[in-house]
Amino acid sequence: MKSSPVIKIDDRFSFRLADAGQEGEQLSQFFKEGYGRNFSYAEFEWFKLKHPYARSRIYLAQEDLTGRFAATICMMPFKYKWGDAIYEISLAHSGVTHPDFRRLGLF
Repeated sequence: MKSSPVIKIDDRFSFRLADAGQEGEQLSQFFKEGYGRNFSYAEFEWFKLKHPYARSRIYLAQEDLTGRFAATICMMPFKYKWGDAIYEISLAHSGVTHPDFRRLGLF
């Protein structure tokens, strides 16, 4: 699998597309901590990897010094018809910031 580009906006964080297949357990734990809710990995796997409509793209802000996940926003792609035109658009969902990184404007 080709790795996604890493974008640097400041000296503290890198932004990239997460690899939900490889980082799924770590992302699932991040969602638990960020939402303060006991997500199961099965819930994460179904909604992010095996959803019958589309697989979500998970955009990730990661702290460079520690490697900790700081924030995510997920996008679910789908087609939208307007009149005779069909557009490729995405639905933003599952935006979460870890409590240690809130109020920094990451996403």
